[in-house]
Amino acid sequence: MTRIAAGTWRVRLLAFSLLLSGSAFGGGRHEPKAAVGVYVIYEHLSSGRALLQSDVQSILLPLGFSIQWRDMKTAGREAWVDLALLRFQGHCDLFRASGIAFVPGALGETHVSDGRIQPFAEIDCDRIGNLLQPDLAAVREPDRERLFQRALARVVAHELYHIFAKTPVHEPTGVGKAEFTASDLLSNRFQFHPAQASVLLKSSSDDALQISLNQP
Repeated sequence: MTRIAAGTWRVRLLAFSLLLSGSAFGGGRHEPKAAVGVYVIYEHLSSGRALLQSDVQSILLPLGFSIQWRDMKTAGREAWVDLALLRFQGHCDLFRASGIAFVPGALGETHVSDGRIQPFAEIDCDRIGNLLQPDLAAVREPDRERLFQRALARVVAHELYHIFAKTPVHEPTGVGKAEFTASDLLSNRFQFHPAQASVLLKSSSDDALQISLNQP
């Protein structure tokens, strides 16, 4: 869904409490042409950061993207063929989640300005945690944080799809679908629809200028 306000669009990944299974499709493996930089800002420190990053890499690497994770303190020091800035809002560790009832809304948002995708996105860790808590309560305690970080990674992969493919378009299934349920985020299968994979494969193989992220 796209929300239009004051001339600026945001591609919004929505979630609903209705627990429906989602289909997933994948593409073939593609050797990465070049690294892409993903800069991260956490509102609160997260102990599960390494798990999240590993899961995002496993989703995007087969489509040609070798993600290099960076903190904002390194901004402007390196150049990439593509980049993204992710801001994680709320608590991104499950044991610190608020525990309040889930309110349907955006799990993640990618910025769009004047019809063009911008390399900036927000991830709402608290809302994702509230969405998943009823389901994770039935999971063995040692596995809960692992599944929560995997779910966060899936929302991140969705936003990076918009940024790297430079498209606001959604597909009915796969990583690029417009609406995710708890079942989607916790299922064992989570891959790109063939149409999404095709767009990303082309994006990762296109020649691109070296760009860097400068702090204001």
